[in-house]
Amino acid sequence: MMRIKEEESRTEEVRQQKWQGKLIEARWDDADVTDTVAGVYELYQQLLPIKIYQQYKTKTSNNTYVKCCMCGKAMESVPYDLSGCSVLAQSKYKTRHDAALKDLFFNLLCDTGLIESAPSWCLPETPKPEYKNDRASAF
Repeated sequence: MMRIKEEESRTEEVRQQKWQGKLIEARWDDADVTDTVAGVYELYQQLLPIKIYQQYKTKTSNNTYVKCCMCGKAMESVPYDLSGCSVLAQSKYKTRHDAALKDLFFNLLCDTGLIESAPSWCLPETPKPEYKNDRASAF
C-alpha cells in the first residue's frame, strides 16, 4: 500500500512539472505509444546509456574516461554520436542520410504515379536508375 501511495505521489509530482510533465502525461494517457516513440523521447531527454549518462547522471560507472570510444576526440554524448563523430561521418552518417532521401524519393515517385506505392522506409529496397511514364520521368 505504501509503494502504491509513493508511486501516485511521484506521478502527481511529474505531472506538475512544467518542462517535462506535459510530455510524460501525454505519453501515459496515449494508448498507442510505441517503442519507437519511447526511443525518440529517450533521445530527446538524453537518457541513453552512454558514458556521460552513466558517469554523471546515474553514477553507475567508475570509469572517468568519457571520451568517444570511436574517435577519442570529444566527450561521448547523444548529439555528438548523432552528428559530430568524425569516424561515424565517413560511413554511418552517409548511410543514414541516404536512407532518409530514399524515403523521400519513393514518396515523390508514388505521388507522380511512377510507382504504385512507396515501400516502407525500413526496407532495404534500392531505387532503380530510371523511372518513366507518360506524365513524368525520374533518374
